[in-house]
Amino acid sequence: MTEQLKELPKALCSFYAQLPTIHEEARANYGKYADLPGILASLLPAMRANGLAVVQTFEEGEDRPILVTNLLHTSGERIESRLPLVTSNGRNVQHDLAGAITYFRRYALLAILGIAPGIVDDDAGAADLDPQPAAKPAAAKPQLQQQGNSAKAIVLSPMAKSATKVINGIKTEEAAKETRTKLTAKKNMGELSEKEYDHLLKLLTEREKLIAK
Repeated sequence: MTEQLKELPKALCSFYAQLPTIHEEARANYGKYADLPGILASLLPAMRANGLAVVQTFEEGEDRPILVTNLLHTSGERIESRLPLVTSNGRNVQHDLAGAITYFRRYALLAILGIAPGIVDDDAGAADLDPQPAAKPAAAKPQLQQQGNSAKAIVLSPMAKSATKVINGIKTEEAAKETRTKLTAKKNMGELSEKEYDHLLKLLTEREKLIAK
């Protein structure tokens, strides 16, 4: 990495503003994921527009190959990452190595750009579920929100309230899938409680039924 980065961070900020949604469309035994061709197809136009390029090469390590990923900018600035390739000890060594290369190239590329599949752009059907900057707290009691027709009420956090608005505005199956992925991520990061997560999933399921009609 160059000692001082000035132009590359600016280019990344502009790149993030133009970044489209990276869709998880490839299928595997465990579900859908974003494959390397799909990721590159999504990223390259915005990267090219901002003078960014990624070069991935290999070096020989002590006991395994090293994947070297360079994020380059037209100013000459760059960021480099180095990642040892971990392979399984299967019967077909070349096949295992090829699989590891594709796998680690995907994650090294996403990591050096600071992005992940499923991030929704501003024009997508599902809005960002990140909480908005909160105003100064007022001395008011938390609102209770009913879960469907149940008599049980739960206290919703600002994050859950924001997610409720997003779910009510969903119009496509694709937006619903993206929202489901984002809700799961928020729960795993502890930003949604189990009760809030279950509540929101029920709302989302009901919304999906309405869309399918």
